[in-house]
Amino acid sequence: MDKKPLFLQQAWQLFNRVGFHATSIEELREQLGITKKTLYRYFESKEQLIIEVLQYRDDVFLQQMQQALSTHTGQSAILAYLDFIEHWVQQTDFCGCSFINASAEYSQHESEQHQIAKTHKAHVKALLAKHDIAEPQLTQIFLLGEGLIVQNQVSGYQARDFEVARQMMDALRS
Repeated sequence: MDKKPLFLQQAWQLFNRVGFHATSIEELREQLGITKKTLYRYFESKEQLIIEVLQYRDDVFLQQMQQALSTHTGQSAILAYLDFIEHWVQQTDFCGCSFINASAEYSQHESEQHQIAKTHKAHVKALLAKHDIAEPQLTQIFLLGEGLIVQNQVSGYQARDFEVARQMMDALRS
């Protein structure tokens, strides 16, 4: 049985709560319930683990988003995307977007972690586009979603933010 997917999920949970740089190898080893030797057998370094965790999280997030949008197109997809974000930010394990956090911790644009974050955001926008959301609404809903994620990370869940976001999208459609 390949334990790597489980290790990636468990490492993501720790990085999500503590941060990429703040998480120690010892904390990772404890979270995964393995020895350092085993950790390094699966991942050549902490940085490699972070890269693989971000790739794992990209896959998981996009699958969840696709499921939330699967029966929607156009304006319905926009509202489904807002519902998806609203549901996500209310989860007990919500500590912000892993990719926004990674781009902040790895602020050098050429770093692999930053590039994975950038690519993830392009994936999100492309997935929205696949649901018949055209410009300029595509960029508008993408930016609105990013703002909602950060606002709710900073201030906690605010239902009013989502009410206003829906009103904004209605006004932009008119």
